[in-house]
Amino acid sequence: MARQAIRPVGPILKAVRENLGLSQAAVGRRAGIEGSHVGRLESGVRTNPRWDVVARIAAGLGLSLDDLAARCGYDIPAKGSSEHIAAQVAEQIMVGQEHLQKVAVAQQKIAEIVGTRPRIRKPKR
Repeated sequence: MARQAIRPVGPILKAVRENLGLSQAAVGRRAGIEGSHVGRLESGVRTNPRWDVVARIAAGLGLSLDDLAARCGYDIPAKGSSEHIAAQVAEQIMVGQEHLQKVAVAQQKIAEIVGTRPRIRKPKR
């Protein structure tokens, strides 16, 4: 069986949205983003969206990420299979790495703030 080509996510989101009778603004409100952002993604102007934005839009349309990925042509392993578990672990590792990066940036900012402030001297006795 020939592997199906991967399709862009924008037109798929648009088809689902139109099938549900929702406007871009309504989907944007559900996803917590601007409706114009949904429009740019649907039209292909925005070609490399962040995965969390796509996840919020998909949730606003009532789709799971697995369902959306399958509609785009990705092979989704069955839940409970070793491939599915490995994918979940990989996703958690990515989330953890993103969190660690944010912590490192915050620590650096704190060090810059603390390092630039004059030290308070204790009064002499």
